[in-house]
Amino acid sequence: MNHFEKFNILKPIISKLLKLLTRKHKIYLSILLVLTIGFSLVETLGISAIMPFISLVSEPKLLESGLYKKVFDFFGFLNFQSFIITFGICIIFFYIFRGFYSVFLTYFMNKYSLGMYKHLSKIMRVKK
Repeated sequence: MNHFEKFNILKPIISKLLKLLTRKHKIYLSILLVLTIGFSLVETLGISAIMPFISLVSEPKLLESGLYKKVFDFFGFLNFQSFIITFGICIIFFYIFRGFYSVFLTYFMNKYSLGMYKHLSKIMRVKK
């Protein structure tokens, strides 16, 4: 069974589920999808941001060429220490942002889940 056949099996199920949702729930679901994709990008960036910092701290000669040199010159840093400190502070602020984003996304997901639970409970109660 290939991927298209699996999708064709899910298609009627997804359409029936979408019929149960109100317009408001569909909008929230779309926003939640965008926020989740954004969070995965932030997580990926967070994981990949720490390695260049560690490699630059462990081997300062990397600052003499390549992308590090371009960034160093672009922002007009005067010495290696100021560059490393600024890079480290940026990473700390990024991780703080990532934490707040994670809390916000979790709150939004829980709020949406609770709203869906209430909505579907009302539908089930009416159909009995």
